[in-house]
Amino acid sequence: MMALRFIDVSVIYGEGTPFRKVALDSISVDFPAGQVIGIIGHTGSGKSTMVMLSNGILKPTSGKILLEETDIWEKPREIGRVRAKVGIAFQYPEYQL
Repeated sequence: MMALRFIDVSVIYGEGTPFRKVALDSISVDFPAGQVIGIIGHTGSGKSTMVMLSNGILKPTSGKILLEETDIWEKPREIGRVRAKVGIAFQYPEYQL
């Protein structure tokens, strides 16, 4: 069972402005249940954007994010359920206190 799934997810910051920036472009990935996942990459590669999407902090510009096969944005008022099931740790965990 896939606990968390990104299906053709894109995020564009500053859409409709001269500062438009594509952070993620049609990403599809499965994160299996019960796994600890690390995301690594260069500065500006979309790591933080993926983490914010996975925890419901950020809504994708397009595509779907499924938690246990349910679109996390289907019922926005229940986003707390997502945050209770998907944990995140920051690069410097001592700063999240």
